[in-house]
Amino acid sequence: MYITFEEMPDEIKADANTFGWDFDKYEKNGKFSITHKDPFQVTDITTRLQNEIRQGKISRVVVDSTSLLGLYFKDPHDIRRELYKLISALKASGTTSLLTAEVPQHNGISRYGVEEYVTDAVIVLYDIGIGGERGSNIQVRKMRRTKIEKGYFPLLFTKNGLKVGKEGISVLMK
Repeated sequence: MYITFEEMPDEIKADANTFGWDFDKYEKNGKFSITHKDPFQVTDITTRLQNEIRQGKISRVVVDSTSLLGLYFKDPHDIRRELYKLISALKASGTTSLLTAEVPQHNGISRYGVEEYVTDAVIVLYDIGIGGERGSNIQVRKMRRTKIEKGYFPLLFTKNGLKVGKEGISVLMK
C-alpha cells in the first residue's frame, strides 16, 4: 500500500515507468495499491490506515510524506504527537513501513526532530554534485538490531529496482 499526500498516483507511476518499473502490473494482480489523500481532509490518518491494513491484509506500507503533517497541525507538539501515533500504529500492525520526509538543510536528519527517535531505521538519500557531475548516494544512519556499514554508498536506479554500490564512497566523491 502506497499512500501519497503530495503527488497524484498517475504522476508517481509515470515517474516509476521512466526506470522501467510497471506498477500497473502489480495493481492488477492485487499486490500493490496507491492512493492519494488530501492532507487538509485527513484529520486522523492513523485510524483509517489501521482499518485499511487490517481489511486489505497489507504487509508493507509507504507513507509519502510525513512532512505534510505540518500543513494540518501547526503546533510542533501536535505534529510530534501525531507522528508518534502513526508510527506506533504501523509498528503494532506488524507491517514493514517506509515513511518519507523531506529534510531541511540546516536540520540534518528530520523536519520535526522526533522521526529518527521513534523509528527503527533512518536511511538518508543524497544527491551530490561535484564538478558538474551528479550522483545519488545512500547512507544508513540507524538500523535497530542490525549491524550496518558506515558511510555513503552509490545508489543506482535500474530497471530491476534500486541497487546499492559496494564502494564505501560514491564514485563522485573520489
